[in-house]
Amino acid sequence: MRDYAQGYRSKVHSKVHFPVAPRQPQYGGRTAAQPLRALFWKTAGTVLVVCMCTGIMASFWIGQQIQNSLSSIASLQQVALHEQNVHNVLVAEREGMLAPKRLQARAAVQNGLYAAVDNQEVDEVDL
Repeated sequence: MRDYAQGYRSKVHSKVHFPVAPRQPQYGGRTAAQPLRALFWKTAGTVLVVCMCTGIMASFWIGQQIQNSLSSIASLQQVALHEQNVHNVLVAEREGMLAPKRLQARAAVQNGLYAAVDNQEVDEVDL
């Protein structure tokens, strides 16, 4: 198979030599004209990374505090609901004990006291 790419190659490319500027003194891999700019960006990047890490940690901490507060509120609501149910049962029992029919029945059984009937005569006693 024939190689057709040879006709499209530039022959000038291999013979041209571009002038190279003399090297400037190096400081930490950077030229002498750029140390302050590089220091600024390195410091800004470090501050940005530290702030992002701090923000992420703070958001996790705040989320954990909110979760703890919500679970505490839920447990307190359960206790309050149980106490309200007990209170309702006790109030219902008290109301049942103080009902007039129950008091009359209890007085009749324990003390032999009965309510007066419509046709019954009541003797008045002077004290």
